[in-house]
Amino acid sequence: MKKEIVLYSFFLFVFVMSCSLDKQSHEELPYIDVNKDYPEREINLIDVADITYLQLNTDSADFVYRGSINYVTQNAIVVTDRSSNSLLFFSKDGSPKSRFNRMGQGPEEYMDAAYVMYDEAADEVYISPDFSNYINVYSSSGEYKRKLTLPQNNIGGQMAFLDDQSILVYDNTKKWQSTI
Repeated sequence: MKKEIVLYSFFLFVFVMSCSLDKQSHEELPYIDVNKDYPEREINLIDVADITYLQLNTDSADFVYRGSINYVTQNAIVVTDRSSNSLLFFSKDGSPKSRFNRMGQGPEEYMDAAYVMYDEAADEVYISPDFSNYINVYSSSGEYKRKLTLPQNNIGGQMAFLDDQSILVYDNTKKWQSTI
């Protein structure tokens, strides 16, 4: 009987504390009334974020590109050269690290590098070509690792790491088909 009272008291204590903590956290949440007119205020980006300007070192002809930054990690910047579908890797200080191009129609190649993600810890580059049902995985030096097969063709599918073992792929096939 004494064990049951102690156990019951413990659960009651946990319940009361969780309710009070929950109430406290809801009261502290910021609230913005979107229907209210607020005075206009200029906010400088430097006031709300750390900003670093970086020029990628493209002194070497191998690292000149026509494209955009695709992915940024703790220590690397991944750029896709749209003119050749090459992937270029730079360190955070802008120095060239590696590059590769596996464009083609073979089993270990990609048709284009439409969507790119980079897992720096595993040194794995995920490339999802447009209008395909797969994602190819390479090392940052271009070594082929494996192919992940998707259940259907993916049109304009964007990718994101969900956790250490999962990738979230957004497929806008239906949206794309409805615009035809």
